[in-house]
Amino acid sequence: MDLVQASYLFHILKQRIEQNREYLRGSEYRTRILLVDPVLNLLGWEIEDVSKVEIEFRTGQSTQEKADYALKSDDGSTVAVVEAKSLDVDMGWRERRQVKEYADYSNANWCVLTDGSKWMIYDLAQGRNPEEMKPWVEFQVEEQDASALVFKSLALWHANLASGAEPIRANTPVFSPIVNEKPGRGEKGHLSDIPGEDWHKITSKGFMPTGNKPTYIRFGDRSQSVKSWQDFAVQFATWMVEEGKIIRENCPVPLNARGVKYIVNAEPIHADGQDFRGGKKLPDGMWMDTHHSAASLVKHIRNLAIQFGAEPDTIYVKMT
Repeated sequence: MDLVQASYLFHILKQRIEQNREYLRGSEYRTRILLVDPVLNLLGWEIEDVSKVEIEFRTGQSTQEKADYALKSDDGSTVAVVEAKSLDVDMGWRERRQVKEYADYSNANWCVLTDGSKWMIYDLAQGRNPEEMKPWVEFQVEEQDASALVFKSLALWHANLASGAEPIRANTPVFSPIVNEKPGRGEKGHLSDIPGEDWHKITSKGFMPTGNKPTYIRFGDRSQSVKSWQDFAVQFATWMVEEGKIIRENCPVPLNARGVKYIVNAEPIHADGQDFRGGKKLPDGMWMDTHHSAASLVKHIRNLAIQFGAEPDTIYVKMT
């Protein structure tokens, strides 16, 4: 599993929950499609591969008794069942009883309850009383940083759960953002100069690039004059390349979780074969597509910073 891409996906899911909470509440189907399926796919449980995942797995005589997902081992037996609820639904002992009974019927030793944000993974070898069952691993997409989410989610990783081995459980991330002390391009500034009326942090609530023109950017202790939002994006991406945070081996860098369009690639072409409409060359032979609105470019820069180990809270801009 690509840890950088996994971290990026959890960042996208956080945004998806924040921006679509009302849309997801009350709809298990929407929650599954937008929140649950991406996590299972990330962990190697390819939803479209029926040898790995059986959707709407029948767990009793009644056609109504179905587990949302049955995760299959390499020999075809069910190793875990996953029961999804709509976002923000309370998941108490009744829901634990439901998913435990599905696991019992399937002879599975693992079961999972999730509302797309909160994930509770149960090892039934530790007990099968729904009123007393405690999660073996628990994580919440909205409340934990992306790196911690990646490692806690490894408890459901296909590579070892399907093989019959005991899943990995990690509570503390074992990687951290890259730190590189090599000077970047642009002049050195003073961190004490950053706060003030003239400087705007791009992660600030209410930050609005639309209708304003950037004249100067600052990231960390480096500063650079710019002429446009496209120039702003290129200068930041250039710094990321020069710092060794983005390298050719990272390419292509998807624009979003769908992966059809790229923001950075080794050549100015998207996954669908279309050329970059606003292609700008970066160091080391890479390309960036800047054909986006000001607001979209700022969003993509924030995502790039998070994905490749920079701090978006250290990115400031001056505007006219």
